[in-house]
Amino acid sequence: MKIFICTTVALLLLPAIPHAAAGSEEKLLAWWSMDAISNGIVADKSGNGNDAVVVGKVGLNPGKEGQAAYFDGKSGNYLLIRPSRALDDLVEFSIEAWVCYENLFALAGGADNYPTLINRGSYTNYPALWLFPGFHSKNRSSYGRWCNWIGTRPGGAGVQGIYSAPLIWEKQKWYKVRTVVSVKEGIMRFFRDDAKVGEEKIPFDYSFGRGNIFIGAYQGGGYEMQGWIDEVKIHATILPAEAYPAILTIMTDRTNSMYKSGEQAGFSVSIKRRDVVITNGILDYTLTLDGARKISEGKAGIKDRSAKISGTLAEPGILRCAVKYQDGKNARTALAAAVFDPEKIKPSSEEPEDFARFWEGRKAELAKTPIDAVLVKSEKYSTPKVSVYKVRLANVGGTHVYGWLGVPAGPGPFPVILTLPWAGVYPIEGNPDGYWIRHAKDGYLAMGIIIHDCEPDLPEDVYDELPQVSGYPSGGMESRDTCYFLRAFLGCVRAVDYLAARPDWDKKNIILRGSSQGGGLSIVTAGLDRRVTAVAAAVPALCEHGGDFYGRPRGWPGLVPSGNEKARNVSAYFDAVNFARHIRCPVFVSVGLIDTTCPPMTVYSAFNVMQGRKRMLPQPLTGHVQTKEHNEISERWIAEQVLGNSKVNAN
Repeated sequence: MKIFICTTVALLLLPAIPHAAAGSEEKLLAWWSMDAISNGIVADKSGNGNDAVVVGKVGLNPGKEGQAAYFDGKSGNYLLIRPSRALDDLVEFSIEAWVCYENLFALAGGADNYPTLINRGSYTNYPALWLFPGFHSKNRSSYGRWCNWIGTRPGGAGVQGIYSAPLIWEKQKWYKVRTVVSVKEGIMRFFRDDAKVGEEKIPFDYSFGRGNIFIGAYQGGGYEMQGWIDEVKIHATILPAEAYPAILTIMTDRTNSMYKSGEQAGFSVSIKRRDVVITNGILDYTLTLDGARKISEGKAGIKDRSAKISGTLAEPGILRCAVKYQDGKNARTALAAAVFDPEKIKPSSEEPEDFARFWEGRKAELAKTPIDAVLVKSEKYSTPKVSVYKVRLANVGGTHVYGWLGVPAGPGPFPVILTLPWAGVYPIEGNPDGYWIRHAKDGYLAMGIIIHDCEPDLPEDVYDELPQVSGYPSGGMESRDTCYFLRAFLGCVRAVDYLAARPDWDKKNIILRGSSQGGGLSIVTAGLDRRVTAVAAAVPALCEHGGDFYGRPRGWPGLVPSGNEKARNVSAYFDAVNFARHIRCPVFVSVGLIDTTCPPMTVYSAFNVMQGRKRMLPQPLTGHVQTKEHNEISERWIAEQVLGNSKVNAN
């Protein structure tokens, strides 16, 4: 899987262009100068009333012009601008700011993070804006690209990125950055210090969206800026309402989207073009069993400012409603879902008769392989509070497991948190402020691993060329002995072997966490290994590989080619649902009800067969994303598990 790679560091200087396309007139809609901070408010110097509220302890230091706002990158500090009609749905606009980095990658929210300048909207909901000056790539320290990520339509997986040319960014140096968006031209342009450094086509109609605006952090948490921001300005050309894209909003008639089998679920669709409600028109709709079997389709007319669609399921499942509105040459789409008796959703197939025997044999093979742990202390990542080690462990067949280990200062003993990776072939970082081992700062033995037989810190452009990852993710489906995930699943067990053998483990807590593939791996590992004491999984993958054989959805990565009976039989041995049947420990799972990558029925199929204490967080209008709500609840939930285990053992 490709991630974004810099292949050159040459800076191409092109002539600068004005804020807007020729013949248009831009207006200054917002201007946040940090000289204007007073009593926790940054006044909007444009005079349009879009004042920013200071959240947390944003510092003030000498800036490019007067004072600049300082963000420490890890404490949840940011500026919040409440929704403003004047800033809604802009399609011809520019954003500029002065930025200066203290650190060139973000600390909070994840190791592979990007320092946010300004963000609006969630990246799983269209539209969204997410600007990162200094997107770190290649060596993750100085090279990068001034980039923008724009959200897919609801339910989509991830985001689509638009990038400048590769750039060199220096710490402690001020840069003026600017993005110019023209939906009319279908172009996004990037400027640094008034030189154009990139131009790309916008992949679909786009606008500045609606909702809160955040400066210095993504959605008020994670991807935080570490450094200084000053003089943020938004210019725009205000166009007639008909020039703006039509925005579809679809909701169920119950806020939680939950129904009993046989009840009618209502979907209401409204369409706005900026602030103008579209009062007539025709929508196309399709109702499916969570994106799999088609249930019905038709057309719905807009009446009384909305279109109404209804449907039901006679049995437990997810009724997905996909709507499409033809907006001139462009089709606007949206998704919603109604959930019928989710606690009764059953797996589409049975566990193979020799499933447990097969995996006991593979674990026995692993047990014959010495752990042979090799730890190399990282002076780069270690701090007085956390010692960080790059780790290599022996796996079956002469392969290895690689990752990072964070060990808190002090004698211990410590509870364990093992973080398992989302999909892809990429490096991970041992930064104790990052995603993979950040719990070490809180007193955990924290380890993060990759599932591929390669070092965790190679240059990014090396990973996709490694022969040992050529079969990922769906290779080897001819046999259960050749499936790519065989070695990967055993590698997760091997990480548990190592952590459980450490003398500073508290002998009480081994907690697994992960998102998407990492969530699926967490379920798999807990099903394989009773030493695991708790699991926190966001939008887990690897469930219901053979679902389409039964008219049901299947989860990522789609291991079974359509109609391939042999691959379906093999996939059953690598289906997280079958591992979930063997879980006895507490589990916390979140699911996006409009997730098209890991459809919610596949997640419920796994969740419902777990035997221990469990908690599900259904998120109605959420696609494939580990949300802030998941993060906040799971952190509290993990702490409760550790506290509970300590009390049990104390008694």
